[in-house]
Amino acid sequence: MPRIPRGEMVGGIYHIINREKLATIRNSVNRQAPLGQEQWQVEIATKYGMLSTLNQRGRPKRDR
Repeated sequence: MPRIPRGEMVGGIYHIINREKLATIRNSVNRQAPLGQEQWQVEIATKYGMLSTLNQRGRPKRDR
């Protein structure tokens, strides 16, 4: 069986994802939030009552 170099495209299965995009995907999966363009995320979250999944976790930082 031939070796496949890391990140090489093979039938659309393997490809390189930068760290920022990977962090966005992981956050979306962990928070069960919609993944896509910001406007679309808000529309879908509003439609299905998921707006809280788009907010940051924890207490809001207070203004000084």
